[in-house]
Amino acid sequence: MGLSVSAASAILFSTFLIVFGAMFGSINMYQDKIQSAQEDNYSRALEAQATSITINSVDALNGTITVTNVGSTTLDPEKMDLLINGSIETSSISLLSIDQHPGSKLWLPGDVLVMHSDFNIIGAHIELVTECGTVTYS
Repeated sequence: MGLSVSAASAILFSTFLIVFGAMFGSINMYQDKIQSAQEDNYSRALEAQATSITINSVDALNGTITVTNVGSTTLDPEKMDLLINGSIETSSISLLSIDQHPGSKLWLPGDVLVMHSDFNIIGAHIELVTECGTVTYS
């Protein structure tokens, strides 16, 4: 009887160690993923806080909108959405050009972006949304 109790105790103890090791690894991985997601969320919030754009002018007859990046974040103008009267009309943008940097894909702080829309914008409510969610409207 003494040997069987010792053997059963050894089996239960080793099983406990294996289960504890598996649970510890899973919990550790879960905690790392949570921490990584929180860091990504914090980075996005900081980027959104540092992003600001302003519509300078709208030439409705020519379909031209000029926008200045007044924030401290470098933006990608091709990832910006154009809403006209509440409808997404990003596909109607026929030309994106950054003044003084033709052909550039980076919209640096202080740069002016000129966009041409094929959509009729006469009397329209125009909104621009950056890739991080910052909105400006005219």
